Amino acid sequence: MSTILDVREALDNYRLPADFKAVLEELLERNVDRANSAATGSPKTLSMQTQKCRTMTLGKSFEELRQNGFALQSPYSLKHKHVQFLVNFWLRRKLTLQDVGAPSSHVDLLFRMV
Repeated sequence: MSTILDVREALDNYRLPADFKAVLEELLERNVDRANSAATGSPKTLSMQTQKCRTMTLGKSFEELRQNGFALQSPYSLKHKHVQFLVNFWLRRKLTLQDVGAPSSHVDLLFRMV
C-alpha cells in the first residue's frame, strides 16, 4: 500500500524535536494508510482525509505530551501511561467521550505499531 498523504507536510506545524519528528514521519509513512481494525483485514487504502486526521492527531498528541512534561525521545517510547495521560487530558478539557474516541483510536493504532 502506498501512502497518498505527505506526512512531512502534515507534521510541519508541530513543535517536536527534529530527530523525533523524523522517526515519527518514517513510522507514519509506513502505516498511516493502514486500516485501524485488524478484524476487517481490508487491503483498501484509507482516504487522504482519514490519513491527514490520523497524522495531525498523532502530531498534536506528542506535542501535548511534551508540553506536559513527557519528553519522549522517540515514538517507540510510547507507553500505556502516556496514552492514559492523553485520555485524561482530553477529558479534563471537557471533551465528550465521543470526541475522545477518534483521537484515542489513532493513538491506539500507533501504540500497536510500535
